[in-house]
Amino acid sequence: MKNRSRNTLYMIAGFYLVYLAYQMYHQLGEAGDQKPLFILCTILFAVIGVGIAGMGMRNLYRDSKMPDPDEQGEEGRADEESSDAGSENDTADSKSEEENGAGEEKPEELTTEEQADAPEERNE
Repeated sequence: MKNRSRNTLYMIAGFYLVYLAYQMYHQLGEAGDQKPLFILCTILFAVIGVGIAGMGMRNLYRDSKMPDPDEQGEEGRADEESSDAGSENDTADSKSEEENGAGEEKPEELTTEEQADAPEERNE
């Protein structure tokens, strides 16, 4: 959320600099002796304003494409936990393959819910 606010402020500040450059451009006739300095400042304000506004808009667009980690909340944590559990199951599967031997048929794998419902079978 902080990035969105920051980028919005960049965009607003950039547009404000462009607005100031526009106002300065209309006041060029009243500049008198300092007309070259006035023109230089007008160009700088316009270029910097467009750059800052463009950067803010680009970053807002990029942020809108990516999911916000703060908004994911519990869903992101649940995905991480399930991926950790999946890696533990992978190591358990490789151990059971070694115990079963190379020539034997592999038993049917059960889902997590089926494993919880099924009675525990132990090879003793």
